[in-house]
Amino acid sequence: MKIKSIILVFAFLFAAFDLIGQNPSNSLIIGSWKLASNVSCDKSADTNAFYSVISFYENHVYQMRKSTKYSDSLRYTKNDTVNIEAGSWKISKNGKILKYKDCHEIPTLNYFYKTKSKEYIRNFTDSCLVTSFDSKDNFANSYYKRISLLSPANDNYRPVIFLVNSLDSTKKKAIIQNNGFNLFSKLTKNSGSVTKTISGYINQICDTSISLIVADEDIVIDQHNGFFSRIDNYYSGTAKKDSVSIQTLKIKDLNFLKYNSRTRSTFHDMGSIISVFSVSALLLAAPLVSINYKNGTFNSNRYFSWAYTSMAGIAISLPISILSKEKKYKLTLRNKVKDKKYWYFMD
Repeated sequence: MKIKSIILVFAFLFAAFDLIGQNPSNSLIIGSWKLASNVSCDKSADTNAFYSVISFYENHVYQMRKSTKYSDSLRYTKNDTVNIEAGSWKISKNGKILKYKDCHEIPTLNYFYKTKSKEYIRNFTDSCLVTSFDSKDNFANSYYKRISLLSPANDNYRPVIFLVNSLDSTKKKAIIQNNGFNLFSKLTKNSGSVTKTISGYINQICDTSISLIVADEDIVIDQHNGFFSRIDNYYSGTAKKDSVSIQTLKIKDLNFLKYNSRTRSTFHDMGSIISVFSVSALLLAAPLVSINYKNGTFNSNRYFSWAYTSMAGIAISLPISILSKEKKYKLTLRNKVKDKKYWYFMD
């Protein structure tokens, strides 16, 4: 009986703390908000010139619909296409900052990832939301009024994809797409081989293939007769369809994927920088600071002091650089092989 009472008390306390910790702004902001003007929520913007609605959904996904329409007298700039930006949203604990991340377009027409952005909440009621991109400027505000909730557009974007180990399906590796990764494939024919290195992000995953929006593509053609050629294609990443390369790749033709998390990349860069400075100090700085330029003597104690410090830096930085370098994942189809060295895409 005592155990049951203790459990009930803890359950009550957990629920109470959970309610206290919730930000009331999170539930209040859910819905669709139409830009009214830059003056107040009571005044309406010229809907024939500009249209902007941002919708916040319960799963912390947002979608912003934008359209710019110009007068017919300016035919050369007329544009009535509705662009949809999407991502995830979060309100700071103090309720004053609206944060966005994983921002992208629907449909995704480019590989470019927008950086994390935020807006400052100036005022917030059930019917009016006032935001600003400048924390100090009280005049550059955007006034949004609540409207009926718009249905979300279909979005295939995946901020994270997963690789599953072919031997142990409980072992998974999260690949955060905007951290960057490279896919490698090599096709061998009688006349030679074609090796591709592709970066970008994965748009769609199927059982036997993936759809990839390509940022950079490096192709090496080896003709096995002593001749080879190399082609490097870089795609601008704009929203224009003619500047984007969307490729469908067969998974069986992919050899491996290289990826590094942001944390590992930071450690790798740090190790490389320390290593360069340490080697420079050992080879250049240590001898130079040990010379007495007045009488031409050499201070060996000072030299060995600098040399030991530099070698210690090298000894520390090299393991950091080696252990934090890009990881390579051999790729295979699901259920094709059972080997801990091979991974397949989770569709």
